[in-house]
Amino acid sequence: MDEAFFYANTHDTQIETPQYYSNRACLGEILTLNGVSNEICLYTDLHIRDSVSDNGTMPSNVAFNWDSPDIWLEDLSGNRVENPTGNTYYNVCVRIHNRSDYPSTGDERLFLNWAKAGINDYWYENWTSYNPLPCSTHPYKGGVIGSPNGMTISSIPANSSKIEKVLWLMPMGEDYEDCHYFTEDSWHFCLLARVHDYDTIAHENEQQTGVYWLVRDHNNVAQKNIYLNKGASHKSVISISNPTANSTTRFLRLLKRQNNFEEKITGFAEVSLTLDDDLIASINYDLLTGAKFVNDNTLLITDDDFVLPLQLASGQYSTLSTSVNFLTNKTPQNDTTHFDIVAYTDDDFSEIAGGQGFKNVYTTGRTFHANAGNDTAVLLNTTATIHATQINEDATYRWYDKQRNYKHEGLNYSIAPSQTSEYILEVTALDDGYRDLDTVKVNVVPGCIRSITPNPVGSNWVVVSCEYAATVTSAQLLVYNTATATLVGNYDLSNMENVSSLDVEVTNYPAGSYMVALACDNAVCHSKTLIRQ
Repeated sequence: MDEAFFYANTHDTQIETPQYYSNRACLGEILTLNGVSNEICLYTDLHIRDSVSDNGTMPSNVAFNWDSPDIWLEDLSGNRVENPTGNTYYNVCVRIHNRSDYPSTGDERLFLNWAKAGINDYWYENWTSYNPLPCSTHPYKGGVIGSPNGMTISSIPANSSKIEKVLWLMPMGEDYEDCHYFTEDSWHFCLLARVHDYDTIAHENEQQTGVYWLVRDHNNVAQKNIYLNKGASHKSVISISNPTANSTTRFLRLLKRQNNFEEKITGFAEVSLTLDDDLIASINYDLLTGAKFVNDNTLLITDDDFVLPLQLASGQYSTLSTSVNFLTNKTPQNDTTHFDIVAYTDDDFSEIAGGQGFKNVYTTGRTFHANAGNDTAVLLNTTATIHATQINEDATYRWYDKQRNYKHEGLNYSIAPSQTSEYILEVTALDDGYRDLDTVKVNVVPGCIRSITPNPVGSNWVVVSCEYAATVTSAQLLVYNTATATLVGNYDLSNMENVSSLDVEVTNYPAGSYMVALACDNAVCHSKTLIRQ
């Protein structure tokens, strides 16, 4: 094999691992034309697909080229693995296609790299073992799988494919615990495969090029950059980096793919992003749309027009965490959906810089419900407490206003609203992130009837407890026969304290239903039903 290979250190403009390119498949026959003899050589064209429909055309222009169907993991028994475990051996499987009419030589080579998941990853900055992260254990951003010299690909018949398997001891996720803002160990790994045949790979010898472009522009390169949200795995950490010498603008969007029932993830789940402090400082708030901060660092995605504009400083390496909270009151027809977080280079979204895919699997049988209690009334300038019903498992209880602005965490929430307001209770199970919402209204009134005792009443007297604001100048308690709509009782409360109890005689009231109403400054502000037995 006629090989060209080279090494470079971290300061060169060339790639850091040795590279091999086989020239072509030669038949050993001599063709003479115009007195010139040439050996007959046939070019073969190997490729790895970026999507199921990818036929090897360059550039591929696949919408989500980080989800190759030709790269996957298997355990040592040959079972596909979607949620691998650190410090465990797996086979990285790569299906390689020969799109030519001639068998490959058997001299071609497969190169594999891994990286910590990210959506602005650069080749080769994030995919080699030369760049440790700035944390206490100093793990690497990425590395080589198998031999740095590549693995020989056995001959592939014409118009056929072959699966190559390379053993990989997957790194420990726990090694990265001090390398990001988040407490959960949910920063997964991504895979990149390159095939060296006779054709030089565009961008491969560049130190700093987006992996998206490396994959897009050559059919010998593919990546697997997708995470499974299932069960307790509803959170995932990914990186956003800028290894260049200049500040870089990126616009992040969330793109929702439809499943075969035309369902999208937001039809039965809430998706949010929690950003580390450096990313928070990088936001251009004037261009932020389609999301709402529910605490200092977490954005709840509220609309399809979600755009997160970031200005990344030179050398910045930041992380964010995605959360998928499936809703217990929504059941999809197909339990699986996909979405992608995509980074664009500009605000017209014409040029992709990279992306990360997420596969989301809904688990049936989650039946808990949020209960914020009944609507209540409160006097102006006084305090009311609304109560959440506790569910039968560990959960968080968060309260928001109607616009989903975060207000409080806890089972009970005391408020003194200045006007009638609605509040949203969000109950999230700690085990798997499943969630339900409920709404309660707090009516702000100038006065209210606190209680009627006894009710129903079979005796001759009831006690009506009522309260009205100190600013009220006149107050009456009115009793109406519901059946006849006639006034049967009228009591002036103005000469009493604004918090008082009144004994009301009902001896002459026929059995039936009555409305007891409190009127403040000549307007009914609250009422309750009284039943006479």
